[in-house]
Amino acid sequence: MSMIALTLALSLSLHVAAHDHGADQTLVVTTPSWSATHGTAYLVRDGLVRLGPVPVRVGRSGLGWGIGQHDTKRDALPGEPTKREGDGRAPAGIFEATDVVTRPAADGLYCVDDATAPAYNTLVRWQRRDAPPWSSAEDMTDYRVAVVVNHNAARVPGGGSCIFLHDGTHATAGCTAFARPLMDALLAQLDGVRTRVVQLPIGAYHRLREPWGLPDLPQDTEQR
Repeated sequence: MSMIALTLALSLSLHVAAHDHGADQTLVVTTPSWSATHGTAYLVRDGLVRLGPVPVRVGRSGLGWGIGQHDTKRDALPGEPTKREGDGRAPAGIFEATDVVTRPAADGLYCVDDATAPAYNTLVRWQRRDAPPWSSAEDMTDYRVAVVVNHNAARVPGGGSCIFLHDGTHATAGCTAFARPLMDALLAQLDGVRTRVVQLPIGAYHRLREPWGLPDLPQDTEQR
């Protein structure tokens, strides 16, 4: 059986942020705690808030340390949760926003969340009649639009997969959801701009703001 791994070249493309966090703008998502399923997001570029603060929903189990541009062994405190496949947590840390998938381009496109499959945490085009070489995958046509968050780029089995920013008003399986008008406003700001995504509980954000070189939070994002 053959498998065609998709190189995304869709209607809206985002440049990759540098590993040294040299992105042109930062999308910050903070939550009141590790277990909270709601949070606040804002987009900062050139020291100015371009969008937000706006409400978001995160994983149904809250946040857990993901695999990104940060060093979890260095940055996490004892007892803070780590994201695993299927745990319902959105990943905490620093990540790249890489591409946008729109529904018209998503026919036959799947994101593989079977941790035992060779294509784990990969977007794959599959339009054959025979069974695909995985047991579980997300049909990308379920999303009107999805911004790809480059979590677990090394595709560590069980480390978590298929993380997106997308439409929604309810807690998710591990993505971050914006109400549709807010998602559209965010997309307008992302086009052609290197973007890093930072997701943390508010206490961890304050602790890591200086070491990570993160922007100051506006007063109305001070969550309790």
